[in-house]
Amino acid sequence: MKFQLLLEDLIMELSGDEIHKKYYSKIPYDVFVSIVEADPKSIVTAGTIQKIGKWCKLLINLYQKGTLQLEDLYKATEYLEYVYLHNIQVDVAKVKSLGDLYNIVKQYILEDKKEFNDVLEMLPENEYDKIYDGSVWDIYVPKTERAACWLGVNTEWCTQWGPLSLNKKHRDRSNQYSRYSKPNDPLYILVDKNNPLHKYQFNFGSKQFMDVSDKRINHDNFFNSEINREILYYFFPSMHKEVDEKQLQSEFKIADILPANLLQILINKIVGSSKNYLVNAIKYGNQDELNVAIKSDKIIDEPQIKNGYLVLSVNDIEGDLYNFSEVIDYYHSDIDSSWQRVYDDTKDRGYSDFEDEFQDIFKKYYEDTFSKSYDLKHIDYKKFYDAYFKMWIDSEDIMDDFATDVADSSYESFQELHQAEINNASKHLIVDLRYNGEYDIKIGVGDFLMFVLKKDYQIISDEGNTLFSVLEDYIDYLNLPTEYENLYDYQITYPKYDERNYISKNIDGFFEKIIDNPESERNCRENTFNFSKIKNKYFNNYSYEYDVKNQFKVRIVPNSFNCEENTVLVYYYKKDDKDSYVEDYKGKVKIDNLVPLLTNYKLFESRKLSLLSLIF
Repeated sequence: MKFQLLLEDLIMELSGDEIHKKYYSKIPYDVFVSIVEADPKSIVTAGTIQKIGKWCKLLINLYQKGTLQLEDLYKATEYLEYVYLHNIQVDVAKVKSLGDLYNIVKQYILEDKKEFNDVLEMLPENEYDKIYDGSVWDIYVPKTERAACWLGVNTEWCTQWGPLSLNKKHRDRSNQYSRYSKPNDPLYILVDKNNPLHKYQFNFGSKQFMDVSDKRINHDNFFNSEINREILYYFFPSMHKEVDEKQLQSEFKIADILPANLLQILINKIVGSSKNYLVNAIKYGNQDELNVAIKSDKIIDEPQIKNGYLVLSVNDIEGDLYNFSEVIDYYHSDIDSSWQRVYDDTKDRGYSDFEDEFQDIFKKYYEDTFSKSYDLKHIDYKKFYDAYFKMWIDSEDIMDDFATDVADSSYESFQELHQAEINNASKHLIVDLRYNGEYDIKIGVGDFLMFVLKKDYQIISDEGNTLFSVLEDYIDYLNLPTEYENLYDYQITYPKYDERNYISKNIDGFFEKIIDNPESERNCRENTFNFSKIKNKYFNNYSYEYDVKNQFKVRIVPNSFNCEENTVLVYYYKKDDKDSYVEDYKGKVKIDNLVPLLTNYKLFESRKLSLLSLIF
């Protein structure tokens, strides 16, 4: 074959000029040199070929087939650089064009460069919609998990986690795209045309409005900023043009995101020329009309309109209004004690909820440290895991170190979640306790006007629709919280090995002690192996029970195994007159004595003496 002959010529150090004349004379020499030079491993000096790279033959074939243009040689060079860098195996028979070569290396290009425009070029168009093309901003809606991952490149959003992520450190986390993206409530990804690193992700249903670092935006600053005016007008077109009533109602459904000044503008458009007396009194803020529309012996000052709120001062609060105030106070308290709350929650959930995370740390320790140290490379991971994992998770303070690391890295997200709940509720209702024990009730004007219109309240008075009954209806209308519930939907960042955290220091110190005491380590390993064999042979992984000739049952507690003592906690059950099992003994038994008890049921006939002799 010609390619084999070319290799032979190269071995014999045939010059590039001679190769050209012998095999490629139909290609102009300067073109031939340009193609050869496109291979990063070729060496061309002053137009003379000194060395021909491995993939020159492939490039020449593509050129001869017409699927590689000279103006695209720079692309061929870039693609081959990735082939060499990552030692990619290329099946030349399947490379029919430069595009085929690109498909082989595109994932590496994305991972290395992570440039948004490159990502967008590689993402199939049927996986996303570009719904807005503005002068400053573009807005995209991802339709697949891959699109969410790739459009979210260079962010910390959980929707770009998972195996498809372009960020390797996020691939071991679960992608949350399906959790947030719904048919009638999509994800919106907002990208600055001039700086694609400047982007946001919006999801109205979950009230998630996040910047690139996955921090919640300040709504007031964001929508009142001139640079974001395009975004405001896209989601709220009524802010700059006339729209129909259907559009106004659609905007009002997502109006929670608007600052008070813009919300008031939207409300005024929606309310229009209402004939409702209470609505107009609030809308125009006429003091005399407010005094007539809202009358109650509970109110100690005149009703006022301030900064987008209807403010009512009262002596006391009751019912759901009181409960709402309590819930908000609890959320504030949660923020103040956020670190301790995350720590306690992690400790309370225990090892079983974080089994994967513990095993990841353990395996990473083995790969990075243990397998390269102590002249113990002959111990493969399975042996290492069987011998040491249970010892490690049972060691003193391990859960405390894990919970400390989780709290250190996650408490700010916990704070943000609770603050977001407070902020969302505060747009609708605020209960402020005065220094003298009285209260200021601040009611968001926009929502309250819509509520009043829907309920057709014309006046609030002690004789009719009383102040607190109306407020209870309002709280129910907006589904504001009246019972405290723990909020768990915060972003938990789990510790990893070798991140200068407590659990890394703990596992390092743990194994340093074991290696410093090789005899203890050897005994523990042997005892663990022996216990594992017995457990696997005699006990199933569900009940850990062994039936002794249908007369006794023996149940072990695997987590109670102590490798240094070589004991395990055992329960013995015997049958009663009703042919059911009742507990007859509970205690620690040495592993060496466990099998005789299981296989010789006659020992149980004199079990008290037998057990006493077998325990320690």
